[in-house]
Parts: sequence; C-alpha cells; structure tokens
Amino acid sequence: MVMQKILIEVVLPKNRRYLGSLRLIQNRRELSRYKVLGRGARKEKGNTVFLENGNTPTGTYKGTLKFRTNDFERFGKNGAVELFPKSGDARIAQDIFGRENLQIHGGRSKWGPLIKRNTFGCLRMKDNDVKDMVDKILKARYSEGMCHEKVEIEVTVSETW
Repeated sequence: MVMQKILIEVVLPKNRRYLGSLRLIQNRRELSRYKVLGRGARKEKGNTVFLENGNTPTGTYKGTLKFRTNDFERFGKNGAVELFPKSGDARIAQDIFGRENLQIHGGRSKWGPLIKRNTFGCLRMKDNDVKDMVDKILKARYSEGMCHEKVEIEVTVSETW
C-alpha cells in the first residue's frame, strides 16, 4: 500500500486563554500555519486536561479526516480531523479518565470571534482555515505524480511556557 504521511504539529501556550499555532507538514516541508485554540469549557484554573470538557491534552494522536461534521454551528461545515490518542496526557486522559471524541474543527459563533469560543477539549480553528487544511490533506493524496491509497495523519500537541 502506498501511503503519504502528514504531520500536524500543534503548540499551545500554557495559559490557554491565548491562541497557539498549528503547522501542517508534508515531507518535512511546512505547507501552512494556522492559529488554534486548545481551551476547554471548564472554569477551574490550573491543569484541566484530565477533566471532562477540560483543555486539550498534550501528546501524540492518530488523525483521521472527517469530511462532514454533524453540527455546523459548533464544528463548522468544512470537515474536521478526528483525534485518537496514542501517547502522553492524551492517552492517559482517554484510558483513565474517559476523554474521547476530540477533533480539530471550526464552527460558527453569534457571540463574537469564534476562534476564542471554548470547546469541550477539541482544537478550534477558523472555518476557512479548516477548509484550507482539509483541502491540503486531500491534495497530499495526489502528490508526487501519483495517487496514494491512504494519507496517514499524525498529530502532536505540545505546550510552551
């Protein structure tokens, strides 16, 4: 099976009120960079990554492209990347605390700038950025003059001070 690999590298600030960055990488080449929010809906201060609706857990995930979301208002209409924990706090949050169904997605907002709207632990981007990212992942399938049967997506989420 011929496979193309995409890396999504997310760096979030320790203070999750601020935006982090998401880099889309193919063959060690950065395709795009986007702003991303990894703040959950919990009101408690401190580390909430293991709590329901807490901040996005750091670690490594396997990503799967999702072409449609079931709620355009909350997740946007341009698809998403579903996140399946492999290691780090992400895996602990799933295995011990039951945190699952995290995604990289967009969404709409009647209440102000969407990118600042909390999630239930997902990574939120602007709708048009999600569309651009999904388009580039799909384009990777047809890169280097051939059609790859599959695109493998690896997602790393880290935190800076």
